[in-house]
Amino acid sequence: MNFSFSPYYNKYPEVLTFGVFSHEGPTDAQMAGTSFTFKSRGRGFSSEEALKAEKEDMEIITQIDGPEMTYHATPVVMIQSGLTILQETEKLPEGGGVYTPGAAFYKTTLIDRCNQHGVKFTVVKEAYKI
Repeated sequence: MNFSFSPYYNKYPEVLTFGVFSHEGPTDAQMAGTSFTFKSRGRGFSSEEALKAEKEDMEIITQIDGPEMTYHATPVVMIQSGLTILQETEKLPEGGGVYTPGAAFYKTTLIDRCNQHGVKFTVVKEAYKI
């Protein structure tokens, strides 16, 4: 979509967003007053039989809380992920391929590392039958 004001938006974002965005980025005070919370629900299988029947019968609810996401939380998670890869290679999956973060890091201490640096992972509701 091409908006006729797009050249002006890039040049004067604070005018067209009523001050929400600017070229300067957020102030320290704005970042200090920002945090995030994500809740997620995971579903899966309790047994090989449930897997073969393709009937999800388990559920877990988790939450991630942290400081300002872009400038604080993302670097924490990225640095801790890199350190985990370097220091816990034997706990990572063997062989090639593409892995989701959960599959790649589930035997490591990545969650503990993030928790120690202000990005908190908690289980809201333990796995239960659905």
